[in-house]
Amino acid sequence: MTSRLLRISLAVLALCLAQWACSLPLRPLETTPAPTAAESSAAGAFEQTGAPAGCPVNGAQAPKPSGLILSVTMARGVTGDNKEPSDPTTAFAPADVVHAVVSVKDAPLGTRFTATWKVIDIGDPASCNSVLAQYDVETDGTRNIDFNLTPDSNLPAGSYKVEISVNGVLDQVVSFTVQ
Repeated sequence: MTSRLLRISLAVLALCLAQWACSLPLRPLETTPAPTAAESSAAGAFEQTGAPAGCPVNGAQAPKPSGLILSVTMARGVTGDNKEPSDPTTAFAPADVVHAVVSVKDAPLGTRFTATWKVIDIGDPASCNSVLAQYDVETDGTRNIDFNLTPDSNLPAGSYKVEISVNGVLDQVVSFTVQ
């Protein structure tokens, strides 16, 4: 009788431990530090998120195109009332103003577009995925929106991205470099 009681007690204890373990919050997986600029250029390839291999993308979402954005053109400037991109490029100088011209078609009244400018790799692993600036515009119709990053001082050489969201949902991600 004692061995049977001991087995039942151990089974109840095991069930209690299992139930307790299942109620613990999940912890994020450990990530490796971001590579240095030299390692990034040696690695070469970018992941689909626009981050270099080895750059932690904690919680990165895949873009979900809304159909409202026709294109995002990176450029050194814009011209005219229609904000047409001028001098399109994805490679900028450290003192350049960086423009992301978002071409929008048939946006419903009150649609909110957000541009979030982020660092991908400037040689400092701590800066990976850090936000440089964020701008919101509420608009409708068919038009170009000029989101621009005007640095207070020269941008460090490296790789960057701009994430364009529509009503809070990531729609487009475009990478660019500063050389």
